[in-house]
Amino acid sequence: MQRHATLVAVDDSGALLALADFASRPEFSARIDYRILPEGFGYILVRMEFDLANPGYPTRVYEIFKEAVSSFVEARVPGIILDFRGNYGGSDQFAADLCGFFFSSPSFYEMQEYFDRRDGRFLRTTVSERGPEPIVEIIMIEPQSPHYSSPVTVLVNPQTKSSGEGIPMGIARLPQGKVVGFDGTNGSFGMVGGEKQLPGGFSLGYPFGRSVDSAGLIQLDSRMGSGGVAPGLKVPKTYENVMAFASGVDVELKYAIRYLSGR
Repeated sequence: MQRHATLVAVDDSGALLALADFASRPEFSARIDYRILPEGFGYILVRMEFDLANPGYPTRVYEIFKEAVSSFVEARVPGIILDFRGNYGGSDQFAADLCGFFFSSPSFYEMQEYFDRRDGRFLRTTVSERGPEPIVEIIMIEPQSPHYSSPVTVLVNPQTKSSGEGIPMGIARLPQGKVVGFDGTNGSFGMVGGEKQLPGGFSLGYPFGRSVDSAGLIQLDSRMGSGGVAPGLKVPKTYENVMAFASGVDVELKYAIRYLSGR
């Protein structure tokens, strides 16, 4: 039996395109790539703030990042593009230190609070024989050398998570900084450290602390997939951009280049 139907195209004002997810998947690697683009701007791809081969502070990764910034300062590039798309984070202190290459004076990064299951509260102080003692950890962005003062952009997507979101958070506060992407970061900024063993040899990790700002408010939370660090330069999901991205064009990178070029 044959059936006939008439299909009518309806303009949804881009609602369907807005649902497209172009978030690159994470690479669990401490490798950093950097180069000077043909347009003359510096480019640094950072995959994690953690070195799987060397637990603890990722000193080797920091040194490579410093080497990249140093080479760009020496070459006098007019702008830098930091690529944190798909970055799963790692060390909060490391994230603050990377921001430091673009800050000329100390700046607040985060204050950490930890959950106390004894009374269900998040603690800022504890009591010892000497009286109340602060247990909250405050992390500052301290200027690093060499200092880069020209414009800097950060590429992000919803797979930018945890302390990977700390760099765009910091850079967005700079007058010469801009966050670029189709979408913002994930909004998963809590401190992971709790763990439960599951059947079959599996384990479940969960956050047991939270990051708050200087006023004690939670930083980079998310609700229903919305939150994190929003792009200051949001790449529109037009038909042309979606088709270009699907064909392999790095549309977000091109937007960052256009912004740094003043176009």
